[in-house]
Amino acid sequence: MYKKSLFGIFLAMIQSVLLAQQWQPVLSGVLINKFIVSPSYADDGIIYAIDEVRGLYRSADRGLNWANVYEPADMNDPSEWIVDMVISPDFANDQTLLLIVGEGYGFLKRSTNGGSDWSYLPTPGNEVVQTIAFSSDYSNDQTIFCWTFSGVAKFWKTTDPANGWSFVSVFYIPLEFDYLKSAGGVSNNQSLFSGVTIGAHLLRSIDNGVSNDNISGWTGASELLDFDVSSGFANDSTLFAAVHYSDQSNVMYNVHGGDPFAWQICYSTTQYVAGLSLSPYFLSDHTLIIGVEPSGVFLSPNGGDSWSEMNDGLLNYHMLSVLISEADPFEAFASTYLTGALPDKIWKFSKDSLTGINDQVTEPVWCVLLKNYPNPFNKATTLTWKLLKDMHVALKVYDFTGREITTLVDCEQAMGEHSVKFDATGLPAGVYFYQLQANGKVETKKMIVLK
Repeated sequence: MYKKSLFGIFLAMIQSVLLAQQWQPVLSGVLINKFIVSPSYADDGIIYAIDEVRGLYRSADRGLNWANVYEPADMNDPSEWIVDMVISPDFANDQTLLLIVGEGYGFLKRSTNGGSDWSYLPTPGNEVVQTIAFSSDYSNDQTIFCWTFSGVAKFWKTTDPANGWSFVSVFYIPLEFDYLKSAGGVSNNQSLFSGVTIGAHLLRSIDNGVSNDNISGWTGASELLDFDVSSGFANDSTLFAAVHYSDQSNVMYNVHGGDPFAWQICYSTTQYVAGLSLSPYFLSDHTLIIGVEPSGVFLSPNGGDSWSEMNDGLLNYHMLSVLISEADPFEAFASTYLTGALPDKIWKFSKDSLTGINDQVTEPVWCVLLKNYPNPFNKATTLTWKLLKDMHVALKVYDFTGREITTLVDCEQAMGEHSVKFDATGLPAGVYFYQLQANGKVETKKMIVLK
């Protein structure tokens, strides 16, 4: 009996170590669209998670146990739903949280004890608050910024939200801002980044919101899915953004502070990037993760140069949001939504080191071969492909036996969408294949000629 007990204890210890190195479910029945981590997480272990309908959840033990610290009075009333929440950069001292409540209402609430109690704050100009952020130098300047919308977007600031706001500027294009983040430097040398989901707009201000420059260096994107800024932005000028097109999502990076001509693609997929998160120590460890719907979590330890799956223990790959909460030891959180018999969940990943998470590297998709149109066709059809960087391209057509019919393209091409017409005049009816060779990859699709 004694030996069996020792064995049981030993087995439990081994299982505990193994489980601590993979995803574990830590809360069920919540639909989390955003995680917010305490600036002093390494010491206090505090993290928040927003379920816009069910409420604001808090964990004070590094995500193992959760409590609802703000629950809407009526979950069926959109005016009670949570829009967004931000945490004070000086949270260890002031325990301050700011909450935006009400879809289309934009009420402001504040807690000065970590979420135990809440009080209403006046809204700027009695307008609808869209998004809010603390200054990156808040401990010194005590400044808070926000966007409102009532026909036009207006930018405001305050050092005492209980006693009113100061109008800063107006943005006449009718955009409703979904994101606002501050980064780098002291208050008179910080950058403010504002994002709009629909239309994939990203703006930067270097004068505390007086003027806002468009830094969206992508064309044709329909959605800004997420963006994050390096915690060392004052030194490395780095930010990442995930944008969606009609048939693909790209993760892009910029190491020039948001220069619209300096965006580079580091990951591309025909699926949907649900979220991205940089390590709190990105300046030194260059680590980030993305949540891809419905393929799970992917990690890059080198600023986007290469990617690997991080799905050990994750039973549901339908992603909503992701967050890296700590770098050493490495800890991350992900949220998934209901699918089949799997309920909405929060998952936590813990590992002493990133080494060996998964040695299978997932290369970015740099070229995409689309379906030809029309297909089937009688005389001619158009072949189309997209390149996500400049590269050499060869496009060839083969018959059913594998005999090469013609080479349509064999040259260097610039990033973007390309197309060529294939004329099948003189060819017999049947099945043919068109093959794209680019960036060391080969992709082949089928087309049918009718007579």
